[in-house]
Amino acid sequence: MPQLAPATTLREGSLDEVTRDAITPHYRRSRDLVDELLAERLPPDLDRRSRSGAGGCSPGCGSTTSGSTTSSCTGD
Repeated sequence: MPQLAPATTLREGSLDEVTRDAITPHYRRSRDLVDELLAERLPPDLDRRSRSGAGGCSPGCGSTTSGSTTSSCTGD
């Protein structure tokens, strides 16, 4: 019954807890690893941005990474 776990999570109201404690940290670690790899391999003057995981970045939000400098997405 693969539906049991999601149904229990929703019924008990623990979705926020599961998201905070398991899902968000997993994707944050993955994003950090990708950011690190890109920083090592891309030219330092290439502007790039990563989704923050807290609503993400939208075009024009102003979040960029250039070399080792990162500015957070504040537009979402």
